Amino acid sequence: MANLVDALLKADASKVNEYKTGIFKSQRLADVLDQSESVDVEIREIPARRFKEIAGMQVDKAGNFDASRVFDAELLVALDGVVSPDLRDKKLREHFGAATPKDLAEKLFGNEIDALSEAISILSGVDDDTSKKDEDVIKN
Repeated sequence: MANLVDALLKADASKVNEYKTGIFKSQRLADVLDQSESVDVEIREIPARRFKEIAGMQVDKAGNFDASRVFDAELLVALDGVVSPDLRDKKLREHFGAATPKDLAEKLFGNEIDALSEAISILSGVDDDTSKKDEDVIKN
């Protein structure tokens, strides 16, 4: 353990504040823009605490998973994970007649919200195969 502590003490401490970024290819935005090629949407990972808050919104007061809350959670993942276009931009919201950033995300991405949310989740280190990864970590 001392070697790990020594290595960490030599590491660039500013790296703990960096977030991974990536590109999501949106055919929906291509359709909105009348383009044949998918449009690059810049995404970034979501901090762990915020990701857990969003995931917790899918649970009711009794502690049961509520499938009716999944889409709203995916919209929040999009809001926090999409860098460009800026879904909080007031002019963009007004242009598309969206009352809130969440409404804008739904209008712009429609049925792609699931895939967009999944891409951000994977970038954030969270995906559907976490139980297998947990088993591998425990075994090793």
